[in-house]
Amino acid sequence: MGVRREGKLWRVQVQVKGRRLSTTARTAEDARAIEARIRRDRALSRAGLPPQRDLEDALTRWLDEYVPKLKRGHDYESNLRALAPHAAGLALDDAPEAWRRYLAANPGLTNSTHNRRGAVLRRVCNLAFRWGWCGPSLADRIELHPENPARHVYLTPANVAALMDACNHPPTRDAIAIAAWSGLRLGEILRLQPADVLRGCIHVRESKTGKPRLVPVHRAIRVALTRLPIACGARWITRHFEAARAKLKHPGWRFHDLRHTNASWLIAAGADLVTVRDLLGHSSLSVTSRYTHLQTKHLRAAVRKIPYRK
Repeated sequence: MGVRREGKLWRVQVQVKGRRLSTTARTAEDARAIEARIRRDRALSRAGLPPQRDLEDALTRWLDEYVPKLKRGHDYESNLRALAPHAAGLALDDAPEAWRRYLAANPGLTNSTHNRRGAVLRRVCNLAFRWGWCGPSLADRIELHPENPARHVYLTPANVAALMDACNHPPTRDAIAIAAWSGLRLGEILRLQPADVLRGCIHVRESKTGKPRLVPVHRAIRVALTRLPIACGARWITRHFEAARAKLKHPGWRFHDLRHTNASWLIAAGADLVTVRDLLGHSSLSVTSRYTHLQTKHLRAAVRKIPYRK
């Protein structure tokens, strides 16, 4: 076992059960810390005890070994970055304390956001148990919050037209129109290229669920689609959208409400939930069921079938 310099890096070489293991570190201090940890783990192993790991070790291993294999890995990385400052210096057994620190430092976020990050911490704790780094009860001690109720904010075509008129940023106007009349997510809109509009359909090649889909082009967005790609990023779209809604004195509107608005228009036009699921690219009908309350035709038909006698 030893530490030596190799160019700009420091190499740690270890002999474990007849096998030579090798890794690198950026600094001599990090390399010696790795060497010391390996020595400690070998001593604990000979004594029949689990290795000593802190919470940062577990988060780092999950980030290095598991996140690259996950869809939308950048979202998981973002959640981990939010948790990491509150895990600094804590042992694995103190994961619930890290969770309390995170919640105390972020009181203004929604329960849904907290729960996504809490799920990451729970997952890391469960993996740490599988790795033999801790006991099985840690994840159960990280309590998630009740989910926020689903938003039911639906704009009318007149609302959307007013929003576009109030927006003085052409790319954002196009994005508003495409979102309202296609139901695409903002990320999907920003990835659209001219070649993705073919034979009267928008080809969504990369979606949140990982499945491609086709969305027929509504005549209201034909012109906007000729100006693809959208010539700015999500921050500029959000900034100009918020400026437009402020002019209309509707501070509660969100860009994502345009996607829900599209679903409400589809259902009002007689589309069933399966069609809405396929057009919006939901992962399952359980997601689409949030719009069930908008379907009143079948309810009225069912009530009319109830026998009536004087």
